[in-house]
Amino acid sequence: MFLLKAWHVWVILGILLLILEIFTPSFFMACIGISGLVTAIAAYFELSIYWQITVFILANVIIFWKLRPFFIKHLYGPEEETATNVHALIGKKGKVIQEVSTDNPGRVKVGGEDWMAVSSNGEKHEVGEQVEVIKVDGAKLIVK
Repeated sequence: MFLLKAWHVWVILGILLLILEIFTPSFFMACIGISGLVTAIAAYFELSIYWQITVFILANVIIFWKLRPFFIKHLYGPEEETATNVHALIGKKGKVIQEVSTDNPGRVKVGGEDWMAVSSNGEKHEVGEQVEVIKVDGAKLIVK
């Protein structure tokens, strides 16, 4: 009759956790699974259960501290920031509905909303002209 040795149990546990990682894509279960495989090496050399648990804990700490951040960074990449609220207006085109100049704030319609606007480069923008939002200053758009 075949008896499982301690290292067999650690290998099985490690492989099951690596398979379970497929359903939890956070590289959490994989870290514990890798620690189980590392501990299987200690169990293969017939270290006591106390040493096996110590190796498992140390492997987990090292993997979560060093390996997991590395994989998270390279697997998921940097998050792209999505411009929201008034920052989403930058780069949008608008239509002048009241003359805009540097001295005299006018009105611009951007995305269906009416905004106070001033010219960025001193040019005068006539009614009906299309402008681009380059900056938001409070409740005022800077356009060109």
